[in-house]
Amino acid sequence: MCRQWGGREGTVERGETKKKRHMGLKILLIVLFLLLAVAAGLVIRFYPLYKEAGYMADHLGFQKLDYILEVRIDRSRLNKRQNLLIDTLAEVTGLTGGELCHLTIQGRVDGDIIFAGIYPEGKKEPLTEVCLSDDLDVVNGSMLYSAMREHVCGQNTTLDYLFPVWENHRYMSLEQAEDMFGVDLSDLRHYRLPVRDIKLSRLQCFGILLLMEREKTGAGKDFFLQAEGLEAELGLKEPAQVSVSLEDPAAVMEMLEEKLSLAGVHLDGEKLSMLKYLAVTAVMREDVSLEVPEDLISQKMVDVVKGIRIIIKGISGK
Repeated sequence: MCRQWGGREGTVERGETKKKRHMGLKILLIVLFLLLAVAAGLVIRFYPLYKEAGYMADHLGFQKLDYILEVRIDRSRLNKRQNLLIDTLAEVTGLTGGELCHLTIQGRVDGDIIFAGIYPEGKKEPLTEVCLSDDLDVVNGSMLYSAMREHVCGQNTTLDYLFPVWENHRYMSLEQAEDMFGVDLSDLRHYRLPVRDIKLSRLQCFGILLLMEREKTGAGKDFFLQAEGLEAELGLKEPAQVSVSLEDPAAVMEMLEEKLSLAGVHLDGEKLSMLKYLAVTAVMREDVSLEVPEDLISQKMVDVVKGIRIIIKGISGK
């Protein structure tokens, strides 16, 4: 009888073990199903974004582009050398310090070459143009000379005879401009586009898009981001473009420094600290082609204009 009871007990235990196994398998299958459902949901949710990140990585480069830049300079944050530059430009052109501290800069970038037309506040024509590269930096001296001549002769037409006809060559080196106008242009001479060599990976682009909000427009899909002191918009339609505006740029960049460093962006905090406001729109263009003018004015012309400036300064008593 004891053997018979033990047999029934063993059968019951085996049945319960089998049920537990079936239950465990069901739970495992449910968990796997839920994981697959979550994974499928993530794929459905983020794959389009990941796909757009691939387009962004392929097309959002900073080697060739058109740009418009607006800056408002806080003179109280400038050093003595920088304030002297503004004062000298105001003196020779007749512009005010306020006009020279609120600039719109339009230009193009082609690799290491940056071309910029500089428009003081309210002006439809550029004060001058500059072209910077790793090998040579030049400025349109003809434009600066014309601005100086118009200002000085407008005050005293008898000074017309002092101003010779400008040579055919429009450009001069920054060193010649420093000599001609008695200013220090080292900030401009040493400037290099901070994002020039950045090439974002698809994963980095995906991370950036995750932080932005999507906005669908009739022209394509755009992304935007708004935070304290910062507005950014990214267009991935052809051609790709990016727009950023910053109130108190140094403070905003300090806030974003860690995130920007992950994307390989390192900005000069000292240069940004002189700005009250910065806005830039860049449009990627594969057809941009620039060359730095190499046929510059003669040193004789530099010496003539330098002499005129010194004479006029003596007459004005400044």
